[in-house]
Amino acid sequence: MHAELKGTGITPHALRHTFGSMLCAHGVPVPYVKDLLGHEDIGSTMVYVHSTPGELRKAVRGLAE
Repeated sequence: MHAELKGTGITPHALRHTFGSMLCAHGVPVPYVKDLLGHEDIGSTMVYVHSTPGELRKAVRGLAE
């Protein structure tokens, strides 16, 4: 069985990037994401870390606690 993804823009790299980004978005610590993606250098993993406006607001509100 084949997924027939040719020409869709869905590549193994895109799926890997989505996996890393979703882990980060769900609060998985970056060192864990690094290990799950098999990176030796955490700098490579940082490509998968994206801040959203909501996450930034939540971080600032946490200072008041």
